[in-house]
Amino acid sequence: MTHEEKLQWMARWAVMMNVQLTLQGECGVGRECVGILKNGEYPAYYWYNDETYDRVDKNGEVWTPKDAYHKSDCVAVLGRGVDAEAQLYDWLRWFDDERFSIETGPLPMDPRLGIIGVVLGKHRYARMVRPFIAEQNAAEMPRYKCHKEVWALKIKEVAGFTITPADEGYAPFDVDQAMFSRYVPVEGDYYVVYKDGYKSFSPAKAFEEGYTRL
Repeated sequence: MTHEEKLQWMARWAVMMNVQLTLQGECGVGRECVGILKNGEYPAYYWYNDETYDRVDKNGEVWTPKDAYHKSDCVAVLGRGVDAEAQLYDWLRWFDDERFSIETGPLPMDPRLGIIGVVLGKHRYARMVRPFIAEQNAAEMPRYKCHKEVWALKIKEVAGFTITPADEGYAPFDVDQAMFSRYVPVEGDYYVVYKDGYKSFSPAKAFEEGYTRL
């Protein structure tokens, strides 16, 4: 994947997640960075009890790139340019693969902070939240084996909301923007149509493990 394609993927992901992609950001005391912003804040992936400083999130272990900003556990990569942007892409892909969502809400704030607390964002939070997974259950969820037929095209390129198939004989076509709210595809993934007309994108590994071409 080219760097330009990585930038396009991050832009689509940001729209899907309703966040701002910033490639000219600052964190800490004027340190240059790239990252994502929600209501002007870099979302936290770990958070803590204000009194005991014990970690209270349920995200488990979160992978971070080598230049992640570690003075605050938030989605920002130090530096600017190709290397920092590539690290941010890898990080956002990891969050996307793990199906993280972004949550916001109010926070109780020390009234002595006044307007300064509001300016510093102490009155609200933005957080990366890992979804419920089967392993958190005491009992394993029921397992199912796929035995249905579908129609699918392997994806060669994604440009905006236009898909270029890798299969010969098929022209590029536009898809509904809403499809990107479920998954943002990359080269090698699949565009899938089911018998009832439902359309979706499927990651290459999951599709190729579940289906064989007829």
